[in-house]
Amino acid sequence: AILVKIQPNGGDLTIELPVGAAIGGMVMDSLNNQPIAGAEVSMQDSAGFMKKALPDASGLYELRGVTVEAKRSRDKDNDPRIQAIAPGYARNSNTLVQVVDGKLTPNQDIQLDRACDVSGRVTDATGKGLGGVRLSVTRAHNPSLPMRLSQGPPTETSPEGTFFLRLVSPGS
Repeated sequence: AILVKIQPNGGDLTIELPVGAAIGGMVMDSLNNQPIAGAEVSMQDSAGFMKKALPDASGLYELRGVTVEAKRSRDKDNDPRIQAIAPGYARNSNTLVQVVDGKLTPNQDIQLDRACDVSGRVTDATGKGLGGVRLSVTRAHNPSLPMRLSQGPPTETSPEGTFFLRLVSPGS
């Protein structure tokens, strides 16, 4: 935010806006390091503005005009966190990036894991299907992330106990 005080008969007013920071890198498949077509990189900067970039055919992206503010919040830092999504891949979220106003922060490469669909059946100890059980998938805790991340909307088992979860990333 820019605070401007206007005085009567104060003459011309000049407002100089900061250049902003830029973040660049490549979005690639975590298995083969090949660029991912159709990916989207996004972030919310320290001023609360959403920035988005679509990588080119070689997977390169650049987010420009990232606002860098010195304000402090309840979080430990004000540095932006980037995320990437692509069809058939699990979302990669909360990658912390340190930025400097007027400078490009390069080599912020993002690897996406291929996602898979998971189906199954929830049963009791006798093997009878349990309907109405709510299931959700979260990523295993990573110390560099401030929170556990949901991998999609929860689902509920059918009356027979069957379920289907889409776009689950590999892991346990």
